[in-house]
Amino acid sequence: MSKAEVISRRCVQVITLLFFLSLGTPAFPEDDYLEMSLEDLMDVEIVSVSKKAEKLSEAAAAVYVITSEDIRRSGVTSIAEALRMAPGLQVARIDANKWAITSRGFNGGFANKLLVLIDGRSVYTPLFSGVYWDVQDVLLEDIDRIEIVRGPGGTLWGANAVNGVINIITKSSANTQGTFLKLGAGTEERGLGAFRRGGKIGDGVTYRAYGKFVSRDNSLFESGDDANDQWNVFRGGVRFDWELSDRNTFTLMSDLHSGDVHQTFNWGMLNEPWYQMVEDKTSISGMNVLGRWTHSFNSSSEMTLQTYFDRTRRFDDFAKEVRNTFDLDLQHHQKLSSQVSLLMGAGYRLTQDNEESTSQSWAIPSARTDDLYNAFIQTTISLIEDKLRLTVGSKFEHNDYTGFEYQPGTRLLWLPQKRHSVWAAVARAVRTPSRIEHDARIISCVLPPLSQDNPYSFPILLLLTGARQFESEELLAYEAGYRIQMSDGVSLDLAGFYNVYDKLRNLEAGDPIPDGFPPTYVTVPVTAGNNVSGKTYGLELAADWRAMDCLAFKASYTHIQIEIDGIEVNLVTRFGNSEGGQPRNQIYLRMIADLTTDIELDAGLRYVDALPVADIDSYTALDIRMGWRLHNNLELALGGQNLLERRHTEYLSERNRMEAENERGVYATMAWGF
Repeated sequence: MSKAEVISRRCVQVITLLFFLSLGTPAFPEDDYLEMSLEDLMDVEIVSVSKKAEKLSEAAAAVYVITSEDIRRSGVTSIAEALRMAPGLQVARIDANKWAITSRGFNGGFANKLLVLIDGRSVYTPLFSGVYWDVQDVLLEDIDRIEIVRGPGGTLWGANAVNGVINIITKSSANTQGTFLKLGAGTEERGLGAFRRGGKIGDGVTYRAYGKFVSRDNSLFESGDDANDQWNVFRGGVRFDWELSDRNTFTLMSDLHSGDVHQTFNWGMLNEPWYQMVEDKTSISGMNVLGRWTHSFNSSSEMTLQTYFDRTRRFDDFAKEVRNTFDLDLQHHQKLSSQVSLLMGAGYRLTQDNEESTSQSWAIPSARTDDLYNAFIQTTISLIEDKLRLTVGSKFEHNDYTGFEYQPGTRLLWLPQKRHSVWAAVARAVRTPSRIEHDARIISCVLPPLSQDNPYSFPILLLLTGARQFESEELLAYEAGYRIQMSDGVSLDLAGFYNVYDKLRNLEAGDPIPDGFPPTYVTVPVTAGNNVSGKTYGLELAADWRAMDCLAFKASYTHIQIEIDGIEVNLVTRFGNSEGGQPRNQIYLRMIADLTTDIELDAGLRYVDALPVADIDSYTALDIRMGWRLHNNLELALGGQNLLERRHTEYLSERNRMEAENERGVYATMAWGF
C-alpha cells in the first residue's frame, strides 16, 4: 500500500470516528440569521458607542454590528476579511498576510487613525499608531459580535480613536460549552485547524480552552513569481467566567501566539544595482492576560475594573521590537435620576519597548518607557422622555510626547416615532505621535545617479527621520444619521460626515549631507512634520431586506471625498495621506439563502473604486459559501474567494511599493462538536 493510500485511509477513519462522536447536543447556533426579525437585530445591545449597554437602534453614532452568524455564514477565515461586510470601512489586502484597514479615509498598511480592541484590550501599537493585522486573531466561532463605530471615539476611548473604533467581543465561556473541532484546506488557505473545549468547574464557574492554526499560501507578483508572503501562525488561549454573586462577576482570559510571516521587500544599496530584493521571514510571538471585575451596587449603579498585560515580540531583518504593555482601567456608571445618567472613569497605561537596531532602521533611544494617564466623564440627559436625548462628555489624557490632550464630544438622539431614529454629533479627536515619528531612523530608498529623480553623479540615500517637535494630528468631526425600519422586512441606515483635519503628518526633505570629499553618496533626511490640513466628507448607506423566510439581502454603499492642502505627491509622500489613495466608491451586496433546512448558500459581491495614486484599477470580487448541515453537530462547507478573476491587486506595500496580487481560491471545511 502506498504512503498516499495509508494517509487517505487514516483520514477516512478519523473523520468517521469524529462523525459518531458528534452525535450529541447541538454545537451550532439554533437561532439562524434568517429566523431573527429585523426588530430583533435592531434591539441588539452594543457597548462601543457609550461604554454601556444600549440598543443599536438608539445609538447616536454610525455603528454597524457583524454578528457571529454573519461570520459563520460568510465563510471568512480571518477578522480582517469579516470587516469587508461593514459600510464605511476601507479594507484592502496588501498581500497574503498584510492588510490596509481604516474608516473614512487615510488608509494604508500603517493606517494610524483607527482604534481596535479585542475584549476591551487595545491592540494598536504605539510604534506606528496602527495595527498589525497579521497577529490579530481569535477562534472565529468564539466571536459574539464585532461592533464598528465610524467616526471619532476619542471622547470615551482616547487618542487614536480618530476615524473609528472596532470592538471585537467574544462570547462568555458559558456559551461555548462542549467540544468543537474544525479542519479545512484549500488552494490559498493551505490549512486551518481549530479545537475548543468548554466546561464547568463547580457552581457558577465556566471555562473554555482553545487552539488554532492558520497557514496561507503565497500570493503572486505580476510576473507570476511567488511573493514569498506565506502566513503560518499558531494561537491558543483560555477563558474563565465566574458568577461570584448576584452583584459580582469576574472574567479572566489569556491568549498566546507564535508563528512566522514571510515578506519580500526592496533593500536600498549604495552601489549597483542600487537595490536588492530580499526574501525575509518575520518571527512573531506574544501573550496577554486580562482580568475584569464587574460589581453592581444596585439597579442604577455599576462599576467595572479591568487590567491587562500584553507582551509582543516581532523580529525580521528590517526591524526588531519587543514591547510590554500594562493597562489599568476603572469606570463607574450611575443613574442619577430617571432623566440623567453619569458615566466616568480613569485609567493608566505603561508601555515599554526595546527597538533593536538593524542596517535599515534604528531608534534613538533604542529603549523607551512611556506613561499615559487618562480620565473621562460623560452625562446623558433625557430632554424629552423616550423622544430626545443629549449626551455630552470629554476625555482628558496626558502622554509623554505632547503632554495634555482633551477630546470633547456631543451627541443628540431624536426618536420621532417607533422604528425611526435621527442623530447628530460633533466631536474633537487627536492622534498622538508614534514612536517612529518621534525617534526612528529608517532608510527609505536609494536614488541611482543620473536617474530621473537624481541628476547627480552619485547616489542619494533618503533617510526617514523622526522629529521631537512632531505634534498631535487634530480632527473636528460633524456627523448625522437616520435609521428607519420601513416594514417588517426592510430597514435602512444612512450616515453622513464632514471631517476637518489639522496638523496632519507630512514629510519634508532637509539639506543634503555629503559623505566624504568628493562625496561617494549624499544623505537627504526626510523629517516628519505637521504642515498639512484637509477635509473628508461622504455618506454611508446600509440596507437589510428580508425577501422571504428563506432569503435575505444586505447591501451597503460608501462614498468619500478627500481634499488635502499643503501636500504634493512625490517620492517622499505616503499615498495614504493623498487625495487619490482611497476608493471613492464602494458597493457591497450579500445574499443569505436557505436552499433547504440543511443547505445554506451565501454570496458576497463587492465593487471597489480605483486608487489613482497607487495606479490600481477598480475591481469587482465575488465570494461564495455553501454549507451543508449533515447533523446538528456536523457541518461541511465549500467556499470560493475572488471568483470573478484569476488575481488582482488591492493595495501596495508602503515599504517598497511592490504589487502582490490576490488569487482566486477555493477551500473546504468540516466543523463538528460533541
